[in-house]
Amino acid sequence: MNLLTELKRRNVFRVATAYVVIAWALAQAADLAFDNFGTPEWVGKTVLFVLVLGFPLAVFFAWAFEVTPEGVKKEKDVDRSQSITEQTGRKLDRLIIGVLVVAIGWLLVDKFVFQEDTSVSVAQTSGDVLSDKSVAVLPFVAMSSGPNDEYFADGLTEEILNALARLPELLVTARTSAFAFKGQDVSVPDIADKLGVAHVVEGSVRRSGEQLRITAQLIRASDGFHLWSDTYDRSSADSFGVQGEIAEKVAAALGVVLDQEQLAKMRTSGLRNPEAFIAFQKGVEAAALAHEKTGREQIEGLAVANQYFERVIELEPEFSAAHFAHTDYFIHFVVREEFSDNAEEISRAIELANQDFVNAMRTAETEGDRLNAALEQALISDSWRRMPELISAVARSSDCFNPSWWGSLPSILDPSEDALTIWQRIQACDPVNFYAWVNLVRTQMGRRDFQAALDTAVRGMEAVPHR
Repeated sequence: MNLLTELKRRNVFRVATAYVVIAWALAQAADLAFDNFGTPEWVGKTVLFVLVLGFPLAVFFAWAFEVTPEGVKKEKDVDRSQSITEQTGRKLDRLIIGVLVVAIGWLLVDKFVFQEDTSVSVAQTSGDVLSDKSVAVLPFVAMSSGPNDEYFADGLTEEILNALARLPELLVTARTSAFAFKGQDVSVPDIADKLGVAHVVEGSVRRSGEQLRITAQLIRASDGFHLWSDTYDRSSADSFGVQGEIAEKVAAALGVVLDQEQLAKMRTSGLRNPEAFIAFQKGVEAAALAHEKTGREQIEGLAVANQYFERVIELEPEFSAAHFAHTDYFIHFVVREEFSDNAEEISRAIELANQDFVNAMRTAETEGDRLNAALEQALISDSWRRMPELISAVARSSDCFNPSWWGSLPSILDPSEDALTIWQRIQACDPVNFYAWVNLVRTQMGRRDFQAALDTAVRGMEAVPHR
């Protein structure tokens, strides 16, 4: 774990990926130039040899040196409290995709710019309809202004999304991408096009005292036709069955036949405690805000999020998502060893994270959620021998989820067919997730499928909002 932590902290993996991308682009450009000028073959081979020779040097310099505001310094001479490796890492991510885009402009302009089918290629980057049985659940709008009304609306949206995602016949856009359009004035057809779905669910929640009015409608994106709509008037205490009813109606309208087992899972899944329902959404919001920060502020923000998750666990101890979310603080604490010189504190953080992962696996409602927790536990516990088997199981699963800490490992260390399958599926169900595109490009690069990596990079730049 210490070696991996240092490799990641010092951006060795990112530098290695960036070097491969830039070296390949230079090799292609050199090959094109040499062909046009009739350069002897040995010159091209020499250039390729030099580029290959430079790879271990780039990795060595990434390990031994660090870029600082004052210039390049030896890593051992840099005060970790003043380190900017995280910001450098984000710049490297952007550089990797940026170089790929420039490479396309340099190498493929004659192939794509001046051909008549260019418009078809560009149109596809904005998102194709993958299946008629595909749907995105957009964040329900809170029509009243109570202190918790928006959290309730977000929670209701997420529960409907999760219920529908349990149906293997449906392609359901993940929360990350669906919530990317929250509060934006974008038309339903445009959203559906960007998310690659044929249908959209939208709705609203209005509270008056203890009474709620919940409206929902299923819209066919191609013509705006409402396939189904309904209004539910419920008290706050009786509102927690609505998400299951809405999910059932949506599935039926899309022609999905539900058996009794599926109906039972949809009706009983998720949270039923009102306080826990609100607390979880507050925790998710606090965690998202924390991830926008760095250093000690990030750790402190995650500690605030954990207070909400701990309240959820106290009220609903069988809710897997709260146990899983609770681990993020501990993993950040372990990875950021500069926050503690005490080995006992690090060991305690790993122990607490392990307990959370065990509980998350025990209470997981889907196989995908269980595997996701198992892989995170294997990583934090140094049980890496289990990871290939678990990754293969993830590849065989049809579930969509957002890998956290373990997600980049298959694409960088072992870009196998399993890694390609995983990231293609995640990119399809979570098309506005920046890291889904990045890791898919990394996997294709690792498999030496450079043309596919270039195409994916361009599509990702079109699909993902500017970061």
